[in-house]
Amino acid sequence: MPTIEDVEELKAIAEQRRQEADRAEGELEGLRKRLKKEFECDSIEEAEKLLEEFQEKEAKAKKDFEVSYIDFQEKWESTLTE
Repeated sequence: MPTIEDVEELKAIAEQRRQEADRAEGELEGLRKRLKKEFECDSIEEAEKLLEEFQEKEAKAKKDFEVSYIDFQEKWESTLTE
């Protein structure tokens, strides 16, 4: 049978967990506000979609750069190695 000390210990643990949950909720709310302010996203789903768009643009820019770099090397190779 649980003792008063057991109940008080469980009560303290429950209070600690509640405080942790409150802090996490506050942090989450802060991150949501930052997401809205910096990226104009109202939800995690919108942010994920925006991230995907940024990753696609990054991949395209990287490919374009690589093609341009190869073209540059081919065009100016003889001048650069002299």
